Amino acid sequence: SPKLLPTLVEGCSSDEATAREGFYTMWIHLPAVLGKRFEPFLVEVLPVVLEGLADDAGPVRDTALRGAQAIIAIYLEAAAGLLLPPLQAGLSDENYRIRESSANLLGDLIQRMTGGDTIDVVEEGTSVPEDSPLAAVPVAQQHALLAAIYISRNDVHAGVRSASSSVWKAIISNAPRALRVILVALTDQLLTGLSTDDDDRQHASAQALGELVTKLSERVLPKLLPALQVGLSSDDPARRRGVCLGLTEVMAAAGREVVSEFLSSLIPAVRLGLCDQEDKVREAAASAFSQLQRLIGTQAIHEIVPALLQLLRAADPETMVKGQLGLREVMGQRPQAVVPYLLPKLTAFPIKLSHARALAAVAEVAGAALHTHLDALLPALFRETYLEAELAPDGHEVDAELRDALVGAAGGVALGVGG
Repeated sequence: SPKLLPTLVEGCSSDEATAREGFYTMWIHLPAVLGKRFEPFLVEVLPVVLEGLADDAGPVRDTALRGAQAIIAIYLEAAAGLLLPPLQAGLSDENYRIRESSANLLGDLIQRMTGGDTIDVVEEGTSVPEDSPLAAVPVAQQHALLAAIYISRNDVHAGVRSASSSVWKAIISNAPRALRVILVALTDQLLTGLSTDDDDRQHASAQALGELVTKLSERVLPKLLPALQVGLSSDDPARRRGVCLGLTEVMAAAGREVVSEFLSSLIPAVRLGLCDQEDKVREAAASAFSQLQRLIGTQAIHEIVPALLQLLRAADPETMVKGQLGLREVMGQRPQAVVPYLLPKLTAFPIKLSHARALAAVAEVAGAALHTHLDALLPALFRETYLEAELAPDGHEVDAELRDALVGAAGGVALGVGG
């Protein structure tokens, strides 16, 4: 009876685990007893059943899982469209129990839909063949589902990895082709996962991205890198940070030879991340720069640093600050390599105000790398540092702003060396 449904749903939230288990047992038996008459209530019942998969009590979780399996078995056609979206979302839930149960249920559901056969993954904009077991599922939804399954194969929990891997192997016969077809949806989900604060999800996304690039580097990078670059223009700082983390994973997985082929895409992306206004984005971009420098050596410095120095010459104060912040991050990652290249440029006579400020910004993070350059650095700073106008040579006009910046730079050097 429809009047009884609210009572059953409410009972699944009881404070007593034994009571919840009893109410969840109803979802195992009602579908078999009521048949078609129960189908209209699936929209209300399914969210309750899926919620039970994360219950604190093991018997309740087990009963909820059996209820979901009963619904799938009896109402396959009706339940498939309702179950696929929440089960896909469940694969990235913070609760590993929900992820594992979702993977197992997806395996059960897809097995029944396909009869154990593999599926043809069609391109976006292509019609799904009428005889396809997934004919009722839109192509975009298919791609999103397959992307979620692929990522969850790298979950930190063995149960989730095992269940997801089984589903992937059961339905995909040509993995390289499938990955190329679903790349847009996969890239979007990878970036979302890398952007999250959930450590488990971030780990799975990073591992999946590394695996993708390792297996298909030159075939997927021409599409993957432009998608990452677009992400750096996002208004969401977490998204931009995710892109920078992704760049690090891509380069680590691709290796020196492949990275060298795609420098024209990688370098502007790393450079843009280094100048981001958000600290966490810059930190992630600095890690990407460090990975790039490990692979291509000083070429990374020669490609990145001049562009940052160029920003220091901008008339716009905001742009100048971006250059300073970028240089600071680069210096903090590779001081021994960056100091010999950067210092001569910043201390060239006459020292500009922007260069003096940049010196102050990077000196502290340069640390011990400055020791062997003090004989050139300190004279350059003090050459134009006149604390009082009367001490300056005749005809030399003291720029108070430059003087203060030079004193600040000297202080930064002292802190850096002393630290």
